[in-house]
Amino acid sequence: MAPDQTSLHRRRQNALAQRHYRARQRERRKILENVAISGLILPTPLAYSQPHSQRGHGRDLLVKPAQQARRIISSGQVNTGFHPQTVGSGFTASDFFSCIGSYPEQERHNFFMLMTKELFGVRDIIKYGLIFLGYPVSSSLYNKAMVLPMGQWLEDVAQSLDHVDFSAAIEAGISIFGKLNVPSQDNFRIHEIGAPPLYRDQLDMATDCIILSRISFVSAIFMNARHLGISWHDLITLHSESPFCRLRSEHILKNGFKDTAPSLENSDPDAQTRPVFGNCLKSMHSDLVPTDVQLTVPHHPTLDTIPWPSFRSKVIAAVHSDPPSIDREDFCLDLLNDGLRCWGFSNGDSLPSAAPWDARNWEAAPWFLEKWEHLTDGRDGDEWKISAWWWSMCARKKD
Repeated sequence: MAPDQTSLHRRRQNALAQRHYRARQRERRKILENVAISGLILPTPLAYSQPHSQRGHGRDLLVKPAQQARRIISSGQVNTGFHPQTVGSGFTASDFFSCIGSYPEQERHNFFMLMTKELFGVRDIIKYGLIFLGYPVSSSLYNKAMVLPMGQWLEDVAQSLDHVDFSAAIEAGISIFGKLNVPSQDNFRIHEIGAPPLYRDQLDMATDCIILSRISFVSAIFMNARHLGISWHDLITLHSESPFCRLRSEHILKNGFKDTAPSLENSDPDAQTRPVFGNCLKSMHSDLVPTDVQLTVPHHPTLDTIPWPSFRSKVIAAVHSDPPSIDREDFCLDLLNDGLRCWGFSNGDSLPSAAPWDARNWEAAPWFLEKWEHLTDGRDGDEWKISAWWWSMCARKKD
């Protein structure tokens, strides 16, 4: 076969494999939508009022499943101790974490594992919760979350559906996922690769038949957290603190080093971190090695799992400045909305593979970089350059 014909054949193979992959994803999500509509697995008594937007005629098919589910739920009451908060479009990250924390540990574990396995973000939890409550969530409304900050998307949802109680939707979504049977860890839907993947200097999109697979923020940080010894429980607990400050203090006390805390500014992790920890950090992937700011300033462990060192330090500094230069609640919701995400690949037949510990495999959504530009190294910095490369790859996929 001539070279041009070979390239054309591989492009067709790639396109066909991508269609099959997307079809499988749609099928899995449709199953979850049916679960949300049936409500048969939801154990907690939820006394939600009928959505205002569905009180008109011609909506019976949409309202009936949720009404049936409420009757089923009330007959098998299992009190989780959660009392819904009154939250409108001003829904915050604290509301989300508080709701998660109100459930028994096994349900929290099931919920988090399902999020990581199905590559979900917080928008998916809201979507399936709204479906259970009887709201019609269109594909166009759901997909807008990918191109908007979380707060703006929540406002759009509230305007489109009218009188939305996001706390109720989150509670319903967590209840649905928390009661599902989650496969064992061996069935994790992403393979973490131990060797560098096909990078941009090796990848020929015309001849290499692979599928680029977007890995959600939650799924990617969970894989990195395992490298760092951070538990799933700490990732979903609002007031968790990174272990690095404690480890540094313990190491200094043990070895008799002088504790000289730096100012809150970016610093080279190799220059200041490695001399303190000696061989302790050699097993860490270089992009996850804690910066000096991470070692001295308390922060949530989620930040430790993002493989952009300068970005991590700037976020911690911004949160602890007086006054804080970013809204922590707003920033956290944007992360949970996949403002940052990781890329992996597959050949069309296998599960996605990913190396989330490598900074080059991460992308920031355009809206995220525009909104939080002051936390990056600017448009000539690595965060923008790496993201722009992935944007170009996505554009080529659509051609």
